[in-house]
Amino acid sequence: MPSSGLATETPTLNTSRPAFSEVIVPRHLHRSFTYAIPARLQDTLTVGSLVLVPFGPSTLQGVVIALSTQPPGGLNHPAARRLREILSLLDDRTETGLDRSLLELTRQISEHYLAPWGQCLRLILPTPSPRKPSLRYVLTETGRQVEEGRPRLSPTALAILARLAESPKGLALTSLQRALSKPVARALTTLKQRGLVGELQQESSKKPTAGQKVSRRPTRKSARKNAGLPEPVPLPPVQAPVQATWQPAWQDKLRTLLDQAAHHAILLQAPAAERLACLLQAIDDTLTRHRTALVIAPEIARVVTIAALATTRWGERVATLHSALTPAARDDAWRRIRAGTADVVVGTRSAVLAPFPSGGPPLGLLFVEQEEDPSLKEEQEPHYHAREVAWMRARQQGAVLVLGSAHPSLETLHREELDRFPPTGTADEPASASTRSRPAAVLAVDLRKTHYGTVLSEPLIAGMREALETRSGRLSVILFLNRKGFAPLLLCRDCGVSP
Repeated sequence: MPSSGLATETPTLNTSRPAFSEVIVPRHLHRSFTYAIPARLQDTLTVGSLVLVPFGPSTLQGVVIALSTQPPGGLNHPAARRLREILSLLDDRTETGLDRSLLELTRQISEHYLAPWGQCLRLILPTPSPRKPSLRYVLTETGRQVEEGRPRLSPTALAILARLAESPKGLALTSLQRALSKPVARALTTLKQRGLVGELQQESSKKPTAGQKVSRRPTRKSARKNAGLPEPVPLPPVQAPVQATWQPAWQDKLRTLLDQAAHHAILLQAPAAERLACLLQAIDDTLTRHRTALVIAPEIARVVTIAALATTRWGERVATLHSALTPAARDDAWRRIRAGTADVVVGTRSAVLAPFPSGGPPLGLLFVEQEEDPSLKEEQEPHYHAREVAWMRARQQGAVLVLGSAHPSLETLHREELDRFPPTGTADEPASASTRSRPAAVLAVDLRKTHYGTVLSEPLIAGMREALETRSGRLSVILFLNRKGFAPLLLCRDCGVSP
């Protein structure tokens, strides 16, 4: 049934324990799905629990968003008899579920970007753990002695026994489903409970056969490729942060805002080296007040630089999240953040939804570095912008949001609720602003008055010639492709209208 938000409390009708749940799955669907809660999970399942649920012929991760004692339409509704049960919690490490504020944030993202809630749910689900050894099902001694029809078994169970009898080494679940062309999970469970079928773990690594050639000295690049690992990100040179005369005033302002424990937004316009010094100061002041810090940067190289400096100061308290990490490393970082052992997180745009625990220190600082960079915009659905999601999260959790840039985006400059630092027009302005000269002269050329097919107009050619010849060695020329938003700008030569 469609769902509009999180359940604020568990409904209490006739029983003390909920028996049904609404689950959102990470699919392109604008609705939740009702599942029955098995008796073994009725005391532990809560809103936000990560669960495994049957979905058609497959099994999916899902998140519980509501609990109830009756299904939609009541217990007498015909659909209530066909409800499927939740299979299990995702694993023992996540039985407490996701933070409800983070789950609510995904709902806000869904509404803001008009994307299905299930797609937004992908942003906060844990990364898949390293693949476990596959399971194969084999007949036990008891299973081999079973005669057809004794004991009483379903046709599917008998077909499974017959198929396994033909495969002494066992079969995987997918092989059984493909061979029988029907769901076999329930029948397998029955056979295992009766001791007729056993499970055998098979290691994923395969030994080479006698006819295969084995390379004795594989290169590092080929070894990483064969292992499915991404290429390592080169560590950029780490430069010491630059201290500016206005930074003590910045630190005083930030401390005042952190002490208020309320949402504030600041635009920090300064060169990169000076912003880095301000960032490290801000993290230090945030941790001193027993709050967590989240830093978002558009590029992995910048993330690595910031994380290296932060790790030098705060050691194991720093966690890094970006796409170049191996699955195992990313899963470890996710678990550390969720367990509350990492209170400084540095990452790319997806880290804006880092799973800080609800019972741990509150989020105090959210710093978006190079907020104007287009890499902060997600190209796949949901098409969220990390800067805007950071604003939502900072407002929701009463954190200080800092947008850092040397040349802010137009969207940021037009925010009325944004404080500027350093204040415009003061003597303590950063070098990038104080060293600006008078505005450059702008000459608009009407291409409708030029010959058709003209690429470079005469005034442009004359200006380029003057810069390259007359003022050689002092000026350079940069040509920008005229664009409107993210698409090339096309104009009609007759009327000037853009199609």
